[in-house]
Amino acid sequence: MQKKLFKRLFLVLLLVLGFCIQFDVIAEAKRDVVIVIDPGHGGTNMGARHNGVIEKEATMKVAIAMKEELEKYKGVVVYLTRNGDDSMELLERAEFARDVKADIVLSLHFNMSEAHDLHGSEMWISSTGGLKQEAEKFATIEQMLLKEYGIEKRGCFTRLNDLGTDYYGIIRESANFQIPAVIVEHCYLDRPEEYAFYDTDAALDRLGRIDATAVAMAYRLSSEELGVDYSRHYVSNTKLPDNLLKEDITAPETVNLQIVDFDENNNQMKLHLSVSEAESTMTYYQYSFNGGKTFSDKIPFYTEKEIDFSTSAYPTANSGFMVRAYNAYGLYTDSEIYDLNLVLFDIKEPAIRGDFMVPGFITDVLDEIEAFAEELPPEVKTAATAVLIIGSVFGLITMITLFIQNRSKHKISEDFQSKAKGA
Repeated sequence: MQKKLFKRLFLVLLLVLGFCIQFDVIAEAKRDVVIVIDPGHGGTNMGARHNGVIEKEATMKVAIAMKEELEKYKGVVVYLTRNGDDSMELLERAEFARDVKADIVLSLHFNMSEAHDLHGSEMWISSTGGLKQEAEKFATIEQMLLKEYGIEKRGCFTRLNDLGTDYYGIIRESANFQIPAVIVEHCYLDRPEEYAFYDTDAALDRLGRIDATAVAMAYRLSSEELGVDYSRHYVSNTKLPDNLLKEDITAPETVNLQIVDFDENNNQMKLHLSVSEAESTMTYYQYSFNGGKTFSDKIPFYTEKEIDFSTSAYPTANSGFMVRAYNAYGLYTDSEIYDLNLVLFDIKEPAIRGDFMVPGFITDVLDEIEAFAEELPPEVKTAATAVLIIGSVFGLITMITLFIQNRSKHKISEDFQSKAKGA
């Protein structure tokens, strides 16, 4: 009898315990998500300034719009680290997030580059496992939405200091309190193609609402007022590969360049570029016609590993054509060098005249003119030489024009490819 009583009591205790655990889980699941929005800079810290915009003011406008939009969702509490033009230390901001029991800190910023040649959105997150995964969940969605809006993504990065901890203060200080943080660099102030994303209050308001939507998707929130429900939103790719726990310190493994086609009617060269880069994304490439002495402006590569592009090509004194490709950390690798004089124009033994590359037969003509002029009397040498050179130049121009008009467009053969690479 006593054994049965003990069994019944034991079962009752198990049921009560199970109910309590279930109640705690439900209560925890229903806890409001706490979001801390950190408008970057403030007070004497102006941040970047360009195009009539001051970063500390722009981040404040975005933060206010983001908070207003986010508070239209259920199950979320939103705070700002600063509500006015206040100077705040990074530790203060992290301590504020700790005091309100934040689930994540989102530090809003705008970017600039020293050479004014970069653009797109960047996300910087912690290198610490669990914090990194939580921060990257938001960052992935944020960049997806910004790309849909028209801002290309440069990527989501980590960076370490000399002590092996997170480089950026707001990320490092928040990590000390076990709070994930994301630095959101919306776009570059110094790029004309991105002016429209920030140069009006309406544009800044739009960025704030995009930021709020990314939070709602990441934390599966819903809003009756907005008529949206992200409670079943699937957050893909929420875990970075292990090799991205630390920043990439190696350049791309290989950069392969191929000349695909050359149209002699308009001197347009078509090329295919492919890059092998295992630890990072690709961001930019630039090309050189003189073996790397000077380069074109940087051209967006973004996350793709292959790209096709075109450029004009002419015979020159320094005909070494090459491409330099950059990964997300600014490290680069150069392609092989193509001798365009040999590959495209069949100039095998050229001679240099000033800044131009000319075929051997033209050099022979010029040498003959010089030799002939030397035998003339001094009083007519200058005038005769000028007449001969001008006549020869006009004759050569006529010949080249007729030659080009009668040449048809052709495809570069595999023999040309192998010959160029071995040149």
